[in-house]
Amino acid sequence: KRFRNIVSAVLVVALLIAAALVAWRNVRIGRSDKKGAWRIAAFLFAASMASWALVASHVPTLFELYLLIMGLSWAAFQGGFVGLLYLAVEPYVRRNWPDALISSARIISGRFRDPLAASHVLVGVCAGLVFVLLGAATGWATNDVSTSIGVSLSGARFLFGILLSDLNVAAFVATAVILVLVLLRSVVRRTWVADALFVVLMTTVHVSSPAFIPGSVLFLVMQIWLLRRFGILALAAQKFTEVLTDSLPFTVTSWYAALSLTTPLVIASVAAWSLYAILSSRPGTASRPATEPLA
Repeated sequence: KRFRNIVSAVLVVALLIAAALVAWRNVRIGRSDKKGAWRIAAFLFAASMASWALVASHVPTLFELYLLIMGLSWAAFQGGFVGLLYLAVEPYVRRNWPDALISSARIISGRFRDPLAASHVLVGVCAGLVFVLLGAATGWATNDVSTSIGVSLSGARFLFGILLSDLNVAAFVATAVILVLVLLRSVVRRTWVADALFVVLMTTVHVSSPAFIPGSVLFLVMQIWLLRRFGILALAAQKFTEVLTDSLPFTVTSWYAALSLTTPLVIASVAAWSLYAILSSRPGTASRPATEPLA
């Protein structure tokens, strides 16, 4: 476990350096979507600050100023990191794989009721539920049924604070996965080889026991398929659903059964909104007009 933690930390630092270098090059040659990056960074900064305001233990002393500085620095780092990742990957994805950006570009531009974006969110939520069920089955088969409760059961404000934090995690994972795939693709020149190397790398980093290797490979292959087929928005929705069910566990037999209803209610609300946006759209609005920008 210690080795995996060290490797994960090294990969995050390497990812930050690689994203900074690639993003700087894209900005210098004028190929980056700076407006979209600023919107993503601002949204995640606001979400992180709202999460801090809900979760932090506030005190009426000067120590609150220290807490505020910590919250601001962490929120700025989260928003800036994801914005940097977006600056790094957007030009390459737009040039070689434009369909992956269409729905996310519509969300970034404020079109929250767009039927295509809503359909990708719904696909991601359904895929996330499938991943959770497969993960539960794998845990049951390997006798690893532990769950993470944490501070999510400390009250409503903690629940919503963690919910906002999960949005940042989902956005980071989705953009980081694409950056790693882009970097691997630029090295090996073959898409399927890059995908295979990604699966091997992530399995080596995250799997602690050989018994989890088949499940990890299956999950990663499904994630890559979801990303290739529906794009970055579907992957972010899938990861959000997966992280949400881990940080806000659901049960009907424990003492925290009432609080755990937050998990299915949030997932059902997102799915219901997506379905409503799809069904209420006019015929033909789900397809992208020829004049619509990709980002």
